[in-house]
Amino acid sequence: MTAWSSFAPEPFASNSEFWRSVGSSVDGLLTMLVAAVVVTAVGSWGLLTFAAPAALLVRAGVTGRRSARATRAQFADRRAWRLAEREAVAAVFLSALIRKRWPFTR
Repeated sequence: MTAWSSFAPEPFASNSEFWRSVGSSVDGLLTMLVAAVVVTAVGSWGLLTFAAPAALLVRAGVTGRRSARATRAQFADRRAWRLAEREAVAAVFLSALIRKRWPFTR
């Protein structure tokens, strides 16, 4: 459980896979923006910098799938679960964006 998990409802607040997925998604978004700036600055050699956001987004997908398996059973149907998950992500997205990240916080 993270400091920013208090913004999400259960069963997402206590699901560590949910937090890893949201964190990796946000980090992937930020590194994609950095990679775009690098490509603009150095040209086609900068395309290699897109490997980091790709890896983060793959991690987000894998952990998101595990999170879905763990939480979906607690809802009446898939539609109810999807709505609840969207609301949970929306509740924590800004907090995930400005959270402290390792190793920059040590």
